[in-house]
Amino acid sequence: NSDVEIVESDLNSSIKKNIYSQSFIDKIKKADQEIKDGKTILLNVSDIWGNIL
Repeated sequence: NSDVEIVESDLNSSIKKNIYSQSFIDKIKKADQEIKDGKTILLNVSDIWGNIL
């Protein structure tokens, strides 16, 4: 009786499954590019409602 279990693994396999949908990834990439391009709005955190209204 042995308490050791031999488990075979494939170390050459590097398939990663992404938990995010492609449309979500595209939105994040687009937003990141807009930030880099300066297409952002800065809000004053001490007066958020004043910035929104």
